Amino acid sequence: MEDGGETDNRFCLYETQNMWTFIMLDTFTGKNWQVQFSTKGTDYMFAAPINYWSKAYPSSTDRWQGRFKMFATQNMWTFIMLDSFTGRLWQVQYDTKSLDNLLCVSINEEVLEAGNSSIFTIQPMTSMYQYYLISNKSGAMWQFQWTTKGPDYRWIKRVN
Repeated sequence: MEDGGETDNRFCLYETQNMWTFIMLDTFTGKNWQVQFSTKGTDYMFAAPINYWSKAYPSSTDRWQGRFKMFATQNMWTFIMLDSFTGRLWQVQYDTKSLDNLLCVSINEEVLEAGNSSIFTIQPMTSMYQYYLISNKSGAMWQFQWTTKGPDYRWIKRVN
């Protein structure tokens, strides 16, 4: 496992702003977990699924390591998960007080471009809620927004 997800290992740990908590991502399927460690003993350590289901269904011959990536936002509880092959995005939230508040919701359902390698990246805008999604293959750009206010405030639109 690689802290920060910089390499193409299948499982990556992403550091949160909470010193006891990490997000573990399966870069092959998009499944993710809130992982907590403790110096108080094993009763305080756990791995809880944030997202139970696969976001992609690769065959055993596909090489999809590194397909899914996580990006921290300025909100300490929120990450953006990117399918770097298709441009699909999810808002991922963890919580240290209640596991009932774990969240993985779609920002966009549609495949923006299809690729069999990593072709998308995201870049933050001035607003902490808005980002650019950029195709390194075609140069196309989309502006998208995540939110804490509900699904009506999550959107994506093409800008070029």
